[in-house]
Amino acid sequence: MYTKEKVKACSRWLTVLLMLLLCQATLAQEKETPKVKLSQDSYTVIVGEKDFVEPTIIITDKNGNNITSGFSRTYKIKSGKQLTDEQGNVTKPVTWQDATTGTTVQERYGNVTIGSKTGKVTVNINFTPIGIYADKYNSISAQYTIQVKAPTDVTATLTHNGNTIADKATLNISTGKDAYNNIKSGSIALPELKLTYTNDNDVYDITKYYDIDYTLDDTKGGVFSLDKTNKKLTSKATTDAETTLTLTAKPKADYTSVYGDKSYTFTFKVKSSFISTDKKLKTYISFKEHKQEVYKAPGTFNYYIPVITDEHGNDITSLYNLNSATKCIVCC
Repeated sequence: MYTKEKVKACSRWLTVLLMLLLCQATLAQEKETPKVKLSQDSYTVIVGEKDFVEPTIIITDKNGNNITSGFSRTYKIKSGKQLTDEQGNVTKPVTWQDATTGTTVQERYGNVTIGSKTGKVTVNINFTPIGIYADKYNSISAQYTIQVKAPTDVTATLTHNGNTIADKATLNISTGKDAYNNIKSGSIALPELKLTYTNDNDVYDITKYYDIDYTLDDTKGGVFSLDKTNKKLTSKATTDAETTLTLTAKPKADYTSVYGDKSYTFTFKVKSSFISTDKKLKTYISFKEHKQEVYKAPGTFNYYIPVITDEHGNDITSLYNLNSATKCIVCC
């Protein structure tokens, strides 16, 4: 038979046991929050920089032990969006993009590609414990920032027919008459502009971010004309004539925030020379190959047709009356 004292004693023991069980459960549920350290938490780069190196990461417990391998990682760009294909499907590998700079980061591996516009990018990293670490540690996070800036020194390079030229260079065109006394126009390629900058010995071509245009200050009544699509300048002059060609380059509307309003302007003197009987130009003849080999057998073969150019490099083959035979007979 239980006395009042025995009931009280039993109740006390049950209370102590319950407290011990609750304490043990509480201890089992408490997880450690480890520390994460990045080798660098802020970067300053130039637009389009190729060799960006992500920070190294070390995770340690309260005793300073390295437990980095016990955590998986997920990378995202703050306020960014996942890249999708034309059908709206998320691309693989999953990649997040910053809307302002165009900078991207791969969600799983953290590989960063710097965009073509300026701005500040924040990369968030979430760390989740895996395996046996899941019951011991809490998930943690870290972030680093990338400040994308514009290049300070842009180099402009002008070329014509593959050769480097200077501003205010002279461009020569030849016109003349064919065998039937018809006026033959002359055409040359337009000069080309390339805009680049150098960073850490890497050269970056930014020409595509500029609108490039060509204008003639005077067509001389239609004698000179521009074909901007095929990048050609044509002269129909029947006498010697001159005009001025202007090349301008301005940042595209979406890139004025990167390269400012600075534009580039170059001018060229265009000289059109008319080939007449009392004024002759030097001419040159060349073949595709210096030597042509054929099998010795009865029949015919096509031989190389020469190319004739004037002293300015213009192809004037059509102005010459070449032998109409295009085949050579080989006998046994």
